[in-house]
Amino acid sequence: AYDMDNIRLSELGDRKTISAAYQLASLLITGSCEEPRAGRPPNGLQLVLGTQADTHVTDTLVMSNLGYFQLKAAPGVWQLRLASGPSSD
Repeated sequence: AYDMDNIRLSELGDRKTISAAYQLASLLITGSCEEPRAGRPPNGLQLVLGTQADTHVTDTLVMSNLGYFQLKAAPGVWQLRLASGPSSD
């Protein structure tokens, strides 16, 4: 077995190739947003990530200084929406 993060070609000897299988465990969903009329990041905006079966799997707040957000999720089909309450008003 080889450490796939630190392959040392000099230690492979006569082998010319190495095979590896990777499995995707999670995705990092990132983005940015701004208020349409003001052109600045929204203050206190909450986003919700869910599926059709479970509409609220995880959530995040948009950073008010840069408008940046990120969410971690498993691979699949997701729906990103505004949280109910002040964020969706």
